[in-house]
Amino acid sequence: MLTVFDAPLFISLGLLGVRTFWKDRKTHLIGLAGWTLFGVFWWTQLPGYVDHSDTFNSFVALFALPIFGFFGYHEYLSYKWDEEYRPLRFVAGATFFAATIYFVVERTPEISGPLIKIVSDHSVGLLNALGHNYTTLEPQFIMGELSVPIMPSTVRMVLACTALQGMTVAGSFILLGWESWKRKAAVLTLVLVPVYLVNLGRNALVIYLCDVQGMSFNLAQGVIGKSISLVTLVILVVVAFILLPSLYENIVGILDLPWRKGPNHRYRDRIFGTTFPEEKETEIETTEEENRP
Repeated sequence: MLTVFDAPLFISLGLLGVRTFWKDRKTHLIGLAGWTLFGVFWWTQLPGYVDHSDTFNSFVALFALPIFGFFGYHEYLSYKWDEEYRPLRFVAGATFFAATIYFVVERTPEISGPLIKIVSDHSVGLLNALGHNYTTLEPQFIMGELSVPIMPSTVRMVLACTALQGMTVAGSFILLGWESWKRKAAVLTLVLVPVYLVNLGRNALVIYLCDVQGMSFNLAQGVIGKSISLVTLVILVVVAFILLPSLYENIVGILDLPWRKGPNHRYRDRIFGTTFPEEKETEIETTEEENRP
């Protein structure tokens, strides 16, 4: 549920949104403020993740401020050098879209509840098609967390079981590329549909391992389930890199930030150890301007 305590989160996302859409030198300082505040917000979430034994998100929250602060520092450098470093704008836009969608859904039970219920019904339907007999209850708050109980299982579905986080991140990264909208729509479908289907299989497997095999939830979900998600993600990222060169180039540009010591940093030189011809750079720049949000 949205509360006044969410103000820092949505203020930071608003600042990143301004950084994405407003093309002006001073927006680099707005980006600096947005990244810093976003990192501070994640740090405030760390105690809650630790209390829930959420190892993955605990690490995300722990390293959020140093990482986002580093992005903010490079926004300051861009302001100082009066330079638009494309990968910084790309990651600001992707963060704005992905985090805004995810946190609005998470903080709004009227949206997250039906979403969890749909995924729960589909996951249970997969199990029942294999000869089991499970049913789902209506969304309800259990220990302060909105979830859908699975009967007669001990497992209950929460928002993390919907793969919403991964799909919003993947979708934002794909849609902010400079390729044609037709190509981006095709890649989006190619990525999101398998993510959703694999997630249903993962949910069904976790329920089966816990109820039938007697495996602990931490092992079934925290190790096996997340390993499946990770392998799927790696495969789909490779596919996306092949089909969307802009995605690969922007990611390389972000990973190359520690070596950015001055303006006009040629991060493209690290792509396959080659330098892009000037004609291609001009073409890419022109195409990107046409497709930028």
